[in-house]
Amino acid sequence: MGKILRETARPSFTCSSASPSSAPPATTSSTSVTDTVRGSHRFKITGYALSKGIGIGKYIASDIFSVGGYDWAIYFYPDGKSVEDNATYVSLFIALASEGADVRALFELTLLDQSGKERHKVHSHFERTLESGPYTLKYRGSMWGYKRFFKRTALETSDYLKDDCLSVNCSVGVVKSHTEGPKIYKIPIMPSNIGQQLGKLLESGKGSDVSFEVNGEVFAAHKLVLAARSPVFRAQLFGPMKDQNTRCIKIEDMEAPVFKALLHVIYYDSLPDMQELTGLNSKGATTLMAQHLLAAADRYGLERVRLMCETNLCEDVAINTVATTLALAEQHHCFQLKAVCLKFVAQPENLRVLRRCVRGEKEEELLEGMPKEYYDDEWQAQQRKKTKELQRRRRQEEEEEERKMGEYREIGLRLKEYPEEDVIKARKLVASFLKVPEEVEERIEEAAEKGELTELVLMVIWNRLDLARRDEELDGDEDDDVGDDIIRGLARKLKIFMFL
Repeated sequence: MGKILRETARPSFTCSSASPSSAPPATTSSTSVTDTVRGSHRFKITGYALSKGIGIGKYIASDIFSVGGYDWAIYFYPDGKSVEDNATYVSLFIALASEGADVRALFELTLLDQSGKERHKVHSHFERTLESGPYTLKYRGSMWGYKRFFKRTALETSDYLKDDCLSVNCSVGVVKSHTEGPKIYKIPIMPSNIGQQLGKLLESGKGSDVSFEVNGEVFAAHKLVLAARSPVFRAQLFGPMKDQNTRCIKIEDMEAPVFKALLHVIYYDSLPDMQELTGLNSKGATTLMAQHLLAAADRYGLERVRLMCETNLCEDVAINTVATTLALAEQHHCFQLKAVCLKFVAQPENLRVLRRCVRGEKEEELLEGMPKEYYDDEWQAQQRKKTKELQRRRRQEEEEEERKMGEYREIGLRLKEYPEEDVIKARKLVASFLKVPEEVEERIEEAAEKGELTELVLMVIWNRLDLARRDEELDGDEDDDVGDDIIRGLARKLKIFMFL
């Protein structure tokens, strides 16, 4: 605890007599508190015998888990981490899996005794004094653990291995520090209920100034609320291409219950009760509604709503819904949902059931409550074609970007081969071209007549384009596009003059 003494008052140089008593110096205090934020993760390793032989330095990783605001993962090396040990030992480490600098933490790795005797093998920082303090991890991928955690021959005859399965528990304590000062007040603040208030506004219909017709059902709403929440509604209601009739807008390709659920989330900022909305006490029906709501959220640019639906669908993946959910994830680029579906399908027991479904057995289970178009071969082929086309375009863009980067790097290297005074002169000439964009062609003609157009001038222009591109990546300033266009136009004109 540290004390801060206030400086005493300066003496007064007046003619009056000194004060008979002076106020005592004020004292303030503060406390620095350093503590650990703790969490643990249980990692079960099945099929130990099959994992042997994967190679020294290769590991099996747990799922990522979070403690203290950072992501972590457990790495188990069946053949060990170190080449010099020649696979004699198994290795066990805890690794930082998120970006972080100088993360200070305490760790505990426990190999659980599965005989019921509670004779666990524990390596711990907790409950003991560390001479050098907590362990510091400086970057993503930093690890703490043991290369020689357990001798393999001893492990395979021990109570830690049961039914070809190992169980590891990892505890992490992230060190956090903060300073506390005296609290002179404590005012309880009630949680925000703006969602409930907006929801009541939707239900009452008061002040509504727009309505939507969906499959013959009409819904009243408020333009400002919709525009504030959705960029698509904003453009539809207030943009330059807004609908001519903004009093009543007809919604195509959407069911009324889905649009009702969409309005509920927009106003309440929470998902509705799917069973209450559909009137069906069926898991398949609620999953189907969540699927349609995700598609609607994607359509209207409601990213938070889309993620809420994606989270719900991740929790509800089942045999009779995984096919439609996977198709939906593919169509709307929900990568986490897609990964969950593929992981579910890859489980042997699920894979066996799905294969029977594909062969025609239990088909009614797979199709129960599902839209038929999801199982149409032509529709599936279209979705696969769209996905492949999207991937192809992305590859083309990446290859084009890599090609440009290669050209820019080569130009930068070639510029260094020229005398510095020649490069400066070329840069000044290019700058003179860009002063008045409307007179670019005239200035180029004058430079051509004087014999000033050289390959060096063209390289300076492309180098300037590279610098402009990097600035744009850092600043995200769209106004720079105008300058880039001028430079690109200048480069094209120079090519014409130089290579005619």
